[in-house]
Amino acid sequence: KQWYQRRVAITAGGSQQTGGIGELKKHDLFTNVDWEGLSESTPPKIGPYLPLSDSENGSLTDESVEIEEFDKLSITAPKKLIDNRQSLLSQQAQSHPDINKHLNGNELIVKDGIINKRRGLSRKKRHLILTDYPSLYYIDPASKILKGEIPWEGGLEVRQKGKKHFQVHVPNRVYYLESASADAIEWCKSIQDVKTMVQERPKT
Repeated sequence: KQWYQRRVAITAGGSQQTGGIGELKKHDLFTNVDWEGLSESTPPKIGPYLPLSDSENGSLTDESVEIEEFDKLSITAPKKLIDNRQSLLSQQAQSHPDINKHLNGNELIVKDGIINKRRGLSRKKRHLILTDYPSLYYIDPASKILKGEIPWEGGLEVRQKGKKHFQVHVPNRVYYLESASADAIEWCKSIQDVKTMVQERPKT
């Protein structure tokens, strides 16, 4: 900014006059730039956005993101098929119709909670729902509109990155998630439990 201010002259008519691109190239900032071979040079590699873990950046953990306390669902599905499954499904449908309408007729909610779904510099508040189908839905907590689903097809892996942060890896994409309740370890365990349960189901 200072370099620019020193070299820009504001004329009486309001127009701006500069030293042109030649003066720009001479600036110390571009000392190591090979301007002649720039078009033939290999551009630097840009990796994916990776949020720092809690241990790497405490300010990220403590950052206020205006997440209000959320009344979690009172229904927690068992880890294996149980006799009163139909009763739980009925209770789930009656207690939370705004959420249950996004599920199929035979999936129980295992865990749910408010998270921040990060992508690049974007951060969106979502209500994440894990079911035993298995499914991972994310819903807008204000409008109750289903915004998307994390796919299980092709393999899904989960990794804890701190008290709040965890990642869900699927083919061709990584979901960067931040729990409002600092229960990333519980999310990872619940997702892994559902994976194990699905693997143990009798083949039909």
